Amino acid sequence: MPSDSPRDEVRAGPGDAGASDAPRALPETPQDRRTKRNATPFAAAVVAVGVAMVALWWAIT
Repeated sequence: MPSDSPRDEVRAGPGDAGASDAPRALPETPQDRRTKRNATPFAAAVVAVGVAMVALWWAIT
């Protein structure tokens, strides 16, 4: 049977979720930058096609 006593609680201490657990940025390579540059026009094209489809749908209804 579970106990509701405060003495049975287990909590994280002050150092359990400190800076050692913080995420660190990975080093960025030239290939990573090229991939980002290639993704930007593609994302813009996808958005443009979506806007055009909505406009066309609105125009024909």
